[in-house]
Amino acid sequence: MFREAFGAADVGANEDVLVLASHNETHMDALCHVHHSNTLYNGFPSDSVQTRAGATHCGIDKTPWIVARAVMLDLCRARGVDTIPAGQVITADELRACAEAQDTVPRPADVVLFRTGWLEAFMADPTGLEMASQPGIGMDAARLMSEWDVAAVGADNSAIEAIPFDGNEFLCVHVELLVHRGIPLLEYLVLADMARDGVHEALLVVAPLPTTGGTGSPINPIAIA
Repeated sequence: MFREAFGAADVGANEDVLVLASHNETHMDALCHVHHSNTLYNGFPSDSVQTRAGATHCGIDKTPWIVARAVMLDLCRARGVDTIPAGQVITADELRACAEAQDTVPRPADVVLFRTGWLEAFMADPTGLEMASQPGIGMDAARLMSEWDVAAVGADNSAIEAIPFDGNEFLCVHVELLVHRGIPLLEYLVLADMARDGVHEALLVVAPLPTTGGTGSPINPIAIA
């Protein structure tokens, strides 16, 4: 019937059905992704996120896109290493020093990206690294993001923050950035190409899927140097 109404018998089409998790690939964390003391960002109650209905407040649909100057802090290059050691906490002083050395100090409303080399190492040998031990920022570096007044923070690891967590406080950087500061997180970013080309600042375009009430979304970031 379809072919008779809309096309010749020798013409067809192919389609896909995609089923995927929203936090297991390059993705953006919505502000509702983490709660603390029974609240989300801006004081909304944590129980406003329901299994079937999703997030009434702070869902990924509330951040439909980001278009901003991105500053990529290549911490591997600054240290002269391929990968920062697993579990190492990156400090605010190291981020400041890297930004100054690159002459790319972040400005208000920028997106700060930092490269640890973890994702490159993981992709080269997925069996050789433990997910439970990764380099990432600690609490003083998270507070620096607020001082710099950034729009978002991204990294080439799975959680932005160091694992094990700074001070052994579960998701402490997530709480500081998402819950207390309202700063979205971009995780599992592929920063190797920018690093190889020596690109430390670019126009960044990020458009998450506008899933109503979603706690996050896969993204395909585009950096235009």
